[in-house]
Amino acid sequence: MIGILGGTFNPVHNGHLYLAERLIKELDLDEIRFVPSFSPPHKSNYLASPQDRLAMVQLAIQNHAGFKLDEREIVRGGTSYTIDTLQSLRIDLGMKSSLCWILGSDAFQHLDSWHCWRDLLEYCHLLIVNRPNNPFLGTLSSELRRMKDRHLASSLDQLKSSPSGFIGQLEIDALDISSTEIRNAIKANRTTDGWLPPNIIDYIKTRNLYSS
Repeated sequence: MIGILGGTFNPVHNGHLYLAERLIKELDLDEIRFVPSFSPPHKSNYLASPQDRLAMVQLAIQNHAGFKLDEREIVRGGTSYTIDTLQSLRIDLGMKSSLCWILGSDAFQHLDSWHCWRDLLEYCHLLIVNRPNNPFLGTLSSELRRMKDRHLASSLDQLKSSPSGFIGQLEIDALDISSTEIRNAIKANRTTDGWLPPNIIDYIKTRNLYSS
């Protein structure tokens, strides 16, 4: 099973890496693909360039077995819609591989604002990860709740035994680190020790990112 971790990675941080390591181990994933977005539909302000965010992910994951950088959204350009990325992955990997799109419970609560969101399960499973201080409270639209109830896996093993179509949930005591907090700290000239890998700190300083 391949896990897919999409996002702006603005910047990539230790919370992303810790989450990916936990998921690799707990789900026995073959790999996790980090997919930096080119232009996310819900976030547009204060983004480092696509090239800088891509480079930071490459640096962050280079010594982690099972982590892979997937450049397809950067290469494609334009607005980065998850459905387009999944369709592209299926062209490359075929329809039989088990693909698992990883998203936080906060993101799932707004899934019905995503482009072609009803079609996502045709191409992947959705794995909802509860984030620290943001438990899954069930504040879903009626249509999202019906989707979740209809497709909820009885066990995470179901995600491995089929290529797509299930929704799984997993509790992870992930590191409570926010890219927004990191950017604010850099702008205020405060330390980011413990939040970022050292090579990412060096890259941000060298490129003078997030300082203004």
